[in-house]
Amino acid sequence: MKRVLATSSHPGGINAILPVIRQLNQEGQVNVISIGHESSEKMLAAAGISYRTLSSYGVGTTSEEELELLIERVSPNIVLTGTGDSDRDGKKVIEQTIVSAARNAGITSLSVLDVWANYSLRFSDPLNLEEGHLRFLPDKVAVMDELARSTMVAEGFPIDRLVVTGNPFFDDLVEVGRRFGSSNREEVRADLGVSADALLLLYASQPIEHHYGDSLGYTEKTALDALLSSLNKTRTGREVSLLVKVHPRENIPDLEEVAEKYSGVHVLFDQDYPTRPTVLASDVVFSPFSTVLIESTYLHKPSISLQPGLRQKDLLVTNELGVTVPIYTSEDLDVVVQKVLSDESYLRELSIKGHKKGFVVDGDATDKVTSLVYSLL
Repeated sequence: MKRVLATSSHPGGINAILPVIRQLNQEGQVNVISIGHESSEKMLAAAGISYRTLSSYGVGTTSEEELELLIERVSPNIVLTGTGDSDRDGKKVIEQTIVSAARNAGITSLSVLDVWANYSLRFSDPLNLEEGHLRFLPDKVAVMDELARSTMVAEGFPIDRLVVTGNPFFDDLVEVGRRFGSSNREEVRADLGVSADALLLLYASQPIEHHYGDSLGYTEKTALDALLSSLNKTRTGREVSLLVKVHPRENIPDLEEVAEKYSGVHVLFDQDYPTRPTVLASDVVFSPFSTVLIESTYLHKPSISLQPGLRQKDLLVTNELGVTVPIYTSEDLDVVVQKVLSDESYLRELSIKGHKKGFVVDGDATDKVTSLVYSLL
């Protein structure tokens, strides 16, 4: 039986290939060896997928040389990965180095893209972006849509390497939203310590400082501070709670420190509760440019991209498409927060923006990527 070696370290990357791993396992036509690394270990376990680690094969690092040893010991017919880019220190990630190791071993590779951002960075040498442009490009890249493909071609990607499939992680969102009723909402809120009647604002944090430093003009901390400041000075007669969803690559105390000076705002922190039920139990979702905003848009939640002080190109495609609300200044934030807290018609309008503009899920990305795996074998 042919072997598929599947791995990713970034949460978005592993989420994109988890449905494919699950379907390949269910169909039983290939043997899937899943390698958990960093964030993906916990996520593979939560998904009920058995996995091994690099140490299972006597491999200590994610260097290309070490991963060549991994490939030699697993002997796969194809390598399947999510995607991820390096942090600001230029450390290469396993999604990059295993593609290079597979190429050196003559093994086919396929990567599944999860987000409309940082296309070239995800496949280039972080320490030599000019000469190392697309150095880690696999044989095929499964991309979300024609917008992603056309943008990538403009950045120099060979069009014959790009296959439009959709992101498998989004396939079941419509069904997930349909099944989530009022009793589920109450249960999730009780689990999180939020009143059933409160207006629940979700701030989906992401490790911007870790990856970008302050080069974007803001970080996850300054964005949270801006939101708390705006909430602190906006008055409403309704109970309001802010739930900070902490990214797996962040430390809760770092964000708690930001909130300490805003005693007038009811703030809760969570890192482990599943994201989708949390989104569905919320009334409004804030985040800089996290894929959580993509999910919340698909789930018909008012979705606001908070990027105060942005001084580079906006990385969130839904802002470009007009289905999420971009905020770049504290003044605009104050206006939007006031509307969020007092204008129910404004929230209803935001909740259907994505649907009105045709930003919907096809639901067949997992089948398409799985078929691509078989065709490459």
